[in-house]
Amino acid sequence: MVSYKLVDVKAIQSDQPRSTFPELEIDEVANLFLKVGILAGPLIVKEAKPHEFIVLHGHKEYYAAVKAREKDPRKAEMVNAFVVDRKDSPEVEEALLQQISASQATSVTPIAASATTIETPTITEAGVLSKRLDNLENRLNQIQQTLEQKQQQLEKDFNQKLQAISERIPKQRSLLEEMNTLEIDKLALRLQSLGVRDAGAVCKQILKERSKKTFSSFSDVVERLKKDEKGRKVRYFSEKTLLKLIDIAAQTTLNP
Repeated sequence: MVSYKLVDVKAIQSDQPRSTFPELEIDEVANLFLKVGILAGPLIVKEAKPHEFIVLHGHKEYYAAVKAREKDPRKAEMVNAFVVDRKDSPEVEEALLQQISASQATSVTPIAASATTIETPTITEAGVLSKRLDNLENRLNQIQQTLEQKQQQLEKDFNQKLQAISERIPKQRSLLEEMNTLEIDKLALRLQSLGVRDAGAVCKQILKERSKKTFSSFSDVVERLKKDEKGRKVRYFSEKTLLKLIDIAAQTTLNP
C-alpha cells in the first residue's frame, strides 16, 4: 500500500551516484527545501527493510535533501515522500512511477514554434517560468493541506488509543478507601493478601465501625479497631503495623 509520510533522510539511500547531478542544481533545490520546509516534488521511495528506504524516483531531490540536512540538520531532518510498502507488487510500483511521469509531462504546455513566428526568448521564458511557479505553488498548497489532514488524523488516533489504554488500567484505591467501601468478602480477601491475621474478624469490626461513621484517617482506624482480650480492649493494629500494610497496599492493585 502506498502512503504519504515524512521519512528520516538518514534512512534513505539512492542507487544513483551523487555525481550524476550538477552540484549547483542540488544546492539550489536544497536552499529551496530549507526555505519552504518540504520538497515540491516529493520523493518516491520503497521500503527495503523496516525503517530503511531506497529511492525509486527523485534522486536529485533526495541528494538535495541530504545537502539541506548538511546545512541545517534541524530543519531538514525529515523529507516528504510517497512510500511503497515492501510487500506491494512490482505493478504498484510501476503504476506510481507512470503516474508521476504523466503528471510531469502535462505540467507545462509546450510552446509550438513555426518558421513564420518571431518569438522573443525573454517573454517565452518568463511565461514558462510563471506557469512553473503557479504549478509549484498549487502543489505546495496541496501538500500542506495533506500534511495538515494527516497530522490531525494522527492526533485523533493517538488520543483515542491513549483513552482506550487509560480505561483499561485499573484505578488504584487507597487502603483507607478500601476499608470504607469494599464488601466484606472482598475486604477479607484484600486483608489476607496483605498478610493480616484473623482477616475475617478484622473485617467484621471494620464493617461495624464504618456503619457508624466512615474512617477519616489511618489514625482513626488504629483508635477504633479494637478487640476484647482478657477483659480489656486491645487495638487490632499498631501504628507501625498499619504503616507496613499501607506500604504493601500501595504496591498492589485490587481488581474492581
